[in-house]
Amino acid sequence: MVGANLSGANLTQADLSETSLIDANLRDANLISANLSATNLIDAEVKNARFGNNLGLSDQMRHNLIERGAIFEETPDTAQSRERVEG
Repeated sequence: MVGANLSGANLTQADLSETSLIDANLRDANLISANLSATNLIDAEVKNARFGNNLGLSDQMRHNLIERGAIFEETPDTAQSRERVEG
């Protein structure tokens, strides 16, 4: 899927594990609860793409995506995890 145009796509709960999304256009896509284990997002356009509760997404990649314009939404699962860590 190198260079794929997935702008505005609803990829909620999609299994994108081990998918190469290099240079893909994910602008405005919904990737909430998508499995991103070993997914390659190098140079993917992620401005306004929505993420949250993603399996396989490291903190480092999360920060990188935010810097590139991605939006991370609070989900009940992430809120509960955060409460356990902070509580």
